[in-house]
Parts: sequence; C-alpha cells; structure tokens
Amino acid sequence: ESGRRQQEEPEQKRTKQSLTGQLFESNLLSPNKPGSANKIIPNELWLLIAEFMSLKDRSRLSRVCQDLFKLLWNTLDKIVFNQKHSPPIISLALSFLSRHCENLQGLYLQTGSVTDEQLSLVPGWVHNLSLWRARKITPTGLRYLSGGKISQLTLRQFKFNDELAASIPKSIQYLDLSFSSITTQQLEMLPCGLKGLKLHGCLEVDESGFGHLPRYLEKLDLSCCLYAKGPKVLGTGVVNLPRGLIVMNLRYSEISDGAMKDLPPNLEKLDLYGCFNVSAVGLACLGKGVQVNLTDEES
Repeated sequence: ESGRRQQEEPEQKRTKQSLTGQLFESNLLSPNKPGSANKIIPNELWLLIAEFMSLKDRSRLSRVCQDLFKLLWNTLDKIVFNQKHSPPIISLALSFLSRHCENLQGLYLQTGSVTDEQLSLVPGWVHNLSLWRARKITPTGLRYLSGGKISQLTLRQFKFNDELAASIPKSIQYLDLSFSSITTQQLEMLPCGLKGLKLHGCLEVDESGFGHLPRYLEKLDLSCCLYAKGPKVLGTGVVNLPRGLIVMNLRYSEISDGAMKDLPPNLEKLDLYGCFNVSAVGLACLGKGVQVNLTDEES
C-alpha cells in the first residue's frame, strides 16, 4: 500500500504542474499578453476587489497586464497617504498619479512631511485636496494649487500667518480649517467666493470677526471654536453673519436666547447640540422651516 501511495504522489504532482502550466500558457493570466487578465472576470468585479487592496497590492495587480493597468489606475477616484508613507514614496506616487490617474478626484495627504515641491506635483484635475498637520507648507506651496481645479481644500491643524491665509487659492469653494490657528483678523483674507467654511476648534476666532466672513457663504461650522480664554457668549456679533447662510453648526457655543433672533433669516438647518443657554424662548425666534438638531448625532 505504501508503494502505491509513492507512485500516486508523483503522478498527482505532475498533474498539478500540468494544470498550472496550461493556465499560464492560456489567454487567462499570461502577463506577456496585453489585455488578457480580465477576459472572464468583469471589470466591475476587479474594481470591487481593488477597493479592499492597499496601494501596494493595487500596484502589483496592475502589472498583470495592460488592461488591468488602465482599469485600476484610470478608475481610481481617491487616494490617501498617511504617516506610513515616506516623503520619497509620496513624491514618486504623485508623479505617477499625474501621468496615469486622469479620474482622480480626491487626494488626502494626512502626513506632516508634505512639502511645497510635492504640492507642485498634485494633478491639476483633483477637486478635493486634504492636508493634515503639513507644517512645512509655505505660501509658495499653496500658490502651486492656483492653476488647478481644486474646489474643496482642507488645511487641518495648520499654523497660520497673514501671508499663508492670503495665499489660499481664490477658486476654493469649500474650506476646512479645523483646529487651525487662524485668527479673527485673518478671516477677511479668505477667498471671497467661499460657499462653505469649517472653523471647528479654531480657538482664535470670535464673533468680532463675523463681519469679515465671505459674504456668499451658505454653510458655516463654528462648533467648538468659541471657548478660547473662557466661554464666549454669542451676542451682538451674530447680526454680522452672512445673510445667505443656509446651514450652520454652533455645537458647544455659548449663543444666548437674545442672539437667536439675529441669526440669518434663510437658515434651513441649525445644529445647537451642547448650547445650554438656549431655551424654548430662543428656539421660538427661529423660522418654522428650520431643522434644529439638539442631539449628539451630526446633522
């Protein structure tokens, strides 16, 4: 019996080798034949698989054939770089993306090592750019973005000065400055065409700067930014808010009942969670169509 097993094992091994050889010699997986790996697997399935892959694995898979290379990179719509990616890798990747990823819409550089030179490599067709803790960025780097199509820009945890604030591209429509050190005076340097502004956790901002906000704002987030040097009660400055505001987030602000009547008249959504100075009297000042959120769920 042991002799028969010894004879069967080499035979099974030869069969496996034969099947493997046939597979790679066929038109299914041969890396030497362009456009062959996705003949029996639909493009939609390849893209679904790629969603669960790291950037490194996607790169490996794209080298199987020309069709997969085009499919995996031409359909890439967003990409995230974090602390795990070294500066040289990010530079090489940005150069590659600008040549092969024509449908890239979102680029998230969530690392503090991003430089001005790397911003010059950002593909011109990107619409959403996110920069976190990028302390090496100067006004020169932000000016590199002026020629592109970026409409949404995140400058999270940035250390601001006047020149940096004035260098934000004028084409930006939605700006996120969460936890940045922008001051009340620097608000007037922001792009005048802004439609959305997020100042979450910007502790240097107070209501004296509301008159400097872009006049065409439709969305404004002032959550958690009115507690620097003690609670700041929102009072007379509310009347200077842009009158066209539709959505406002005032979470954890010290707005009073008296100031509620001076809020912009066209508000449709208002987040007042954590605004403990607002009572039923203040809420009664709002229009009937305003959706007010008083829960901890983001509206």
